[in-house]
Amino acid sequence: MKTITMVDLRTKSDRIIRDLIRGVSMTLSYRGRPVAQLLPIGPHRERRTSLEALSAAQAAAAEGMGQAEAAEAYLRELREDQRKWGSGR
Repeated sequence: MKTITMVDLRTKSDRIIRDLIRGVSMTLSYRGRPVAQLLPIGPHRERRTSLEALSAAQAAAAEGMGQAEAAEAYLRELREDQRKWGSGR
């Protein structure tokens, strides 16, 4: 189970929500002590084929610089997921 801090919760909430949507459970720690568990509600993970993800990334890149960075981050997550599934986790 992944552990996050209160600082992570404040500064990286968008990433934490994405991880929860992907099904990652987390322990929240405060001053080094575990205080809560964040658990995904159910299988709400967005399913896209690789081609759909690449098309979405291309479209986002065409819209502007901020969107391109978001698309790059999304592709990075897809690659991480692919590695995890490929390794049998």
